[in-house]
Formats: sequence, structure tokens, C-alpha cells
Amino acid sequence: MNTLNYLSARLQRRRCPDAGATLQPEIDEFARLADLVELQRSENQRLRDQAQKDESELVNLKTRFADLQKSFREASNRIESMTAEAKNSEQAHLRQLQQFYGQTDHVKSLDTALAKQRNKNKALQNQIKALEGAATLRNGLVAEAVQMRALLADAHFETERLRYAARGRLEWEMEERDEEDPEPELKAPRLRSTPEAPYVVLLWAPSIFRQGGKHHRPGTFAANEIYQTISDDIAKNHPEIGAVYKIVVRVFFNARASQTRQGTYSQFTYNPVEFRRQFVETFFLFDYIDAGQGKERVDYKIRENFNLCVTDPRCRHIFLAVCKDNSFARMLEGYQHDAARQKLTLVAPGYVQWELWDMHFRTVVWANVFRTQLMPKDSLEKRRRQVLQSSREASEALQWDTGLGHTGTVNKMLASNIIYMLDEQWQDKLENRAREYSERSRGVFAHEICSKLPVFAGSVVEEVD
Repeated sequence: MNTLNYLSARLQRRRCPDAGATLQPEIDEFARLADLVELQRSENQRLRDQAQKDESELVNLKTRFADLQKSFREASNRIESMTAEAKNSEQAHLRQLQQFYGQTDHVKSLDTALAKQRNKNKALQNQIKALEGAATLRNGLVAEAVQMRALLADAHFETERLRYAARGRLEWEMEERDEEDPEPELKAPRLRSTPEAPYVVLLWAPSIFRQGGKHHRPGTFAANEIYQTISDDIAKNHPEIGAVYKIVVRVFFNARASQTRQGTYSQFTYNPVEFRRQFVETFFLFDYIDAGQGKERVDYKIRENFNLCVTDPRCRHIFLAVCKDNSFARMLEGYQHDAARQKLTLVAPGYVQWELWDMHFRTVVWANVFRTQLMPKDSLEKRRRQVLQSSREASEALQWDTGLGHTGTVNKMLASNIIYMLDEQWQDKLENRAREYSERSRGVFAHEICSKLPVFAGSVVEEVD
């Protein structure tokens, strides 16, 4: 602006020659003006350069501004996404809080139910303790009742003995009077002699006795169990014996073998010597007898006691616990008649050996007294071979008889040979199969029946492959 003002003033002076100025000063003025123009040009150049720099800086600023705007938009997007995530996390947190509160309520309800269950358990434990006390009291009362029953039986027997003795004395006095008085109508009838008390006997070996070590006095418990079981069996199956009788139990064992066989007693929680002492102290007619060295001595003792009791008219019934092997089959061969079967009962430990089973004596299983066992595999295999051999012979006989036209006799023979081997639940099935067998009349079908029959031993049924 100063240069333009200066030039315009200068031109006005040229147009006015009358100003009276000289030429030399104008030249100097022009040089100065040129310098000013150059100075202004350089200034303008500097300003243009500065403007270019400013413009480049402005471009850079615009670029940075655009970058900042882009970054701002990205940051805004991230903020929005983070805000959405925060909202989602907050909602999830709220849901978790709700679930937590719900679970807290459920846990509280479970705690309440658990407290109620604990109260119930405490009540049940108190009831169990009361029942255990009642059971202990009941066992004591049962033992006392058994002892009282034995004492009552002894008192009844003594009363009967005294009564018959009094009647005997009365008879003797009346006979003395009859000798003095000859009138026959005044003579009293002669009374019979006093009968002795009947008894039942149990002969057994202790190898199959049930473990009773959980009781405080296992020998006493065992004796009471045996006494009660025999009494119940007599009252149920032999009411003709009556209510007044003695129970004699004789246990035969080998004391020396029992002492040397210490490993056998490791499975029990009681002392065998204490057990035997408690057993024989419970009842006066319960004996634990040492038969001597050797297993055959126990067998001899049992045989001789059996022969003694079976011929004694006072012995009304015999329980024989010797069913683990066939060693007593020869002893029982001569007693396969109705009178002996009514007087004899075999006590089985869950099975009966086949030779004893074929004799058809009455068999019982006292699971509360004796251990129940399965028949040994060798006995089952032997019986299976016998059954297969009998089925083959029956099949061959049937084929031969069928060829002659006689099938009914063989069918009856086959049914009678295998019917005793079956449990009651198999008898109907066998009868149905026998009818089908009679209709088809084929020997192969007989072998099929016998090969599929179960081997029955006491209360144990084993499927033989």
C-alpha cells in the first residue's frame, strides 16, 4: 500500500510541471523506487513462498483433519460398539444377578428341605435306636420265654410224674385193702406204669453252622435259635407229638482238628471255645461232644446215636444235619418206609447230595441256623452225566418201543424217572412237554427234554451247560 501511494503521488507531480522541482531528484527517487519495488517483489516472493508453505501446511492440516475425522468416526463407532457391549454385558449381568437371586432362593429352599430331612433323619435314628432297644429287649424276653418254657415243661413233667406216683401209691393202698376186703366189686382197676417223657433229637456236625459273631453271646443265641426252630417245626408239622417233650441236641466234632485248623476260625469274630461253652450252658440237653481224632469217628458217633434214637419209642422225631455228602446214605437205606419217613427229617445246608435226595426223606432248610451253600461242581457234573445217561437210555428204549407200537408205557416210565428232579414250578411245564412228547413219539424229543431240565438240589437250582 505504501508503494502505490507513493507512485500515485509521483505521477501527480509529473502532471504538474509547475511544481518547480528538478530532474535529478526524480532519478534518485526512481532508483529508490526501484529498490522499493525490488524489495516489495522479494517481499511478495517471500509472501508467496510463505503462502505456499501455509497452503501445504493447510493441506497437511486438512489431511490431518480428515484423518482426525476418520479417527473420530472410528472412535465413535468403537464407543457405540463398546456402549452396546456395555449394555449387553449389563443386561447379562442383570440376568446373572436374577439367576443368582433365583439360585439363592433355590439354595435357601434346599437348605430348608435339608434341615427338614435332617430332622426326619434324627427322628428315624431315634426310632431305629428305640427299635434296636426293643429288639434287644425282645431277644432277652425270647430267651427268658424259652427258658421259662423249658422250666414249665420240666415242672409239667415233674407234676405228671408226681401225679402218676400218687396214683401208684393209691393203687398199692387199694390193693392192700382188697387183700383185706374180699369183695371184688370194691377192687380198683390196676393203673398202667408211669410213661416217660417223649423227646426229639437233632444230630449234626458244626461245619455248616451260620456265623453268629455279631451277637454278644453267639453260643447262647445259636442254642435259642435251634430250640425255637425245632419247636416251631414240631408244632407245625408234627402236632401229634404234643406240647410236652424234650429237645435233645448233640453236636459231634473233632477238637484236635479244630485246634490245628486255625485258618478256618479266622473268618469268625468269636472264640470257638467260648461258643461251645455258651452253647452247652444254655440248655441242659444241648451237648457239644468231642468224637475223637479223625472224621470217621464223628460219623460213627452220629450213626450209633441215630440207631439208638430211631429204635427208642420215646424218641418221637429225629432231625439229621448230615446232607453235605453221601457218607450217611448207607445208614439210611434200611429206613425208606413210611414209618421212618414220618420220624426223620433231613436238615440241608441249601442242597442235598443226590443219593440222599433219591431216598425222598423230608428235607428242610433252616437259613437262620445253618449256612446255605451251593452244591459242589463235581457233584453237579456227576449228576449231569447221570441225567444224560438216563436220558439216552430212555431215548433208546423209546425208539425201540415206538417201533413195536407201545409208547404209553415208556412215556410213563420217563416221566416217573425225572419228575422227582424238578421244582414245583417246573412240574406243570414238564407235564405239558410230556403231553407233546406223547403226541410226537420221538426219541430225539426225549433227549431234548432231559438235556434242558435244571438240576434241582434242595432249594438251589443250577443250570448245567
